[in-house]
Amino acid sequence: MNSYPSIPSIPTMGFPDRVGFHEIDVRRTFRLFRPRSGEVTQLAAIHPDEPILIGFFDDEDAFVQAAWQYAGARNLYFSVHAFAKGRVAVPVNRPLAYARTRGVSEDVVRVRGLPLDFDVNTPRRREAKALSPTNQAAATIEELNDAFARVSAILSFSPFVSERHSGIMSGNGFQVIPKLDLLVNSENRIDVAKRLKSAGELIRRTFSTPDLRIDLTFDLPRVFALPGTLKKKGSDPALWRMVQFVQEGDASAPAFGRWFQSIPVEASQTKAHAAPGRICPGNTQTDQVPAELCPLWRALFLGQISSGDRSVDLVLLGTRLLWHGFEPDEVAEQLVQSDAIARQKYFGRPDAAQRYRAIAEDDAPFRTPDCSFVRKLPGAPHCTPCRFEVDFTKRPLIQPVVGSGRRDLVGDPFKEMARIVAEVLP
Repeated sequence: MNSYPSIPSIPTMGFPDRVGFHEIDVRRTFRLFRPRSGEVTQLAAIHPDEPILIGFFDDEDAFVQAAWQYAGARNLYFSVHAFAKGRVAVPVNRPLAYARTRGVSEDVVRVRGLPLDFDVNTPRRREAKALSPTNQAAATIEELNDAFARVSAILSFSPFVSERHSGIMSGNGFQVIPKLDLLVNSENRIDVAKRLKSAGELIRRTFSTPDLRIDLTFDLPRVFALPGTLKKKGSDPALWRMVQFVQEGDASAPAFGRWFQSIPVEASQTKAHAAPGRICPGNTQTDQVPAELCPLWRALFLGQISSGDRSVDLVLLGTRLLWHGFEPDEVAEQLVQSDAIARQKYFGRPDAAQRYRAIAEDDAPFRTPDCSFVRKLPGAPHCTPCRFEVDFTKRPLIQPVVGSGRRDLVGDPFKEMARIVAEVLP
């Protein structure tokens, strides 16, 4: 038996019973992270053998309906931060659908908390996961109860102690989300992303232990497991768990917010200590950079500049390489080179090939190579606008056919990009 505290109930609409769905916790999630006018919350439904389905919502009932439809069949995740309603890739408040692009950093307009992910990492789990790259050995009830007691003890220390923070049992650990309320725009986006990373890293260095590890979850488009739905990892149904609230947080956390604003922010993206086998950003391996890239994009390729989110960097590079005429196979190979040189995101992982391929075929073709965004990155070299310059705010919104993975059914993004460039260039 677990020892989590009871949480007050809230009114529901009485959705039909479904295994793996608890309406109260789903609604509680939406209300605690309620989008404001012009904002939406992302919901993603993930199955290891199927394309990811996503939706964006500013209506609570539509959000709950979408979660009810896929609960128990797919793992469901919600965005901690709010996205701009006018910039998302699928219609708002509609059933979840396949989309080429998911929410990304440049579409986030408000930070709603600092996502902290406490993962049970006992010797037993480490040994079980080491047996195979795909083995997802679940934490036992005893391990979860011990972790809950330790997380509760951590929350009795500064900077957490002054307020109650939302706590979620995520299946194999706990997610804690101290509330923040920070508007994000093109001028402060990089600074906000760096502050999230600095705050998260400080907490991680202070409280993470070998048996209770705090994962790196401090990026702007971060999603967390959705409370009130079933989390399935591994092949043994006996080890599948309901994601559930263990503590409902306060509506605001001003004391935590003041601490967040007071911490020093990293001055650069360069790591002081690289992990074994990794190469720090700032290297000079210029012979591996495609000759077509200008100095601005060469710096991004080499990791000398970064958005702070490596996934975004790779998608940006993919758009630029496709724009220059590289085939998707060639783009995937170039992304491998970039990731091996710069701060690694997928390089060396068992699913690395699929990740690079997905960027080259599914994500990058449906965005534009945004020079204006890259030019604003800290340390970016001077770059004079040229004929390849594209205004990111005028990028094409290409709507995919719902449920389709066929590229020939979603239009030709390159022709659309060429049309836009012809319009914006003198």
